[in-house]
Amino acid sequence: KNYENENWKPVGTTQTGEHVTDFTKDATDWNEMKKALAYGAGLDENNIILYWLGNGGAANKATGTISPKDKSATYRVYIEWVDGSGWKPYKVEQLKANDR
Repeated sequence: KNYENENWKPVGTTQTGEHVTDFTKDATDWNEMKKALAYGAGLDENNIILYWLGNGGAANKATGTISPKDKSATYRVYIEWVDGSGWKPYKVEQLKANDR
């Protein structure tokens, strides 16, 4: 099941200056990406398991695979960077099985 929502907004950012995507675990950018993944899937960011987070095919895009802690569903969330506003989900896939 795939869905998109034109009402999704960027999650905000504390970063300033030119943005460079940082996949270092627990870096500011990583934590903001994690927040955007949870938001896109409609989950509480404190109640998710992050299986994978990586490049989404461009410098300003990332993709992550997450589930709620009870593992009742698995989502692949596609996010993009919006300058000055942070990461924003643009597509979500609910997976039949966790492939990560």
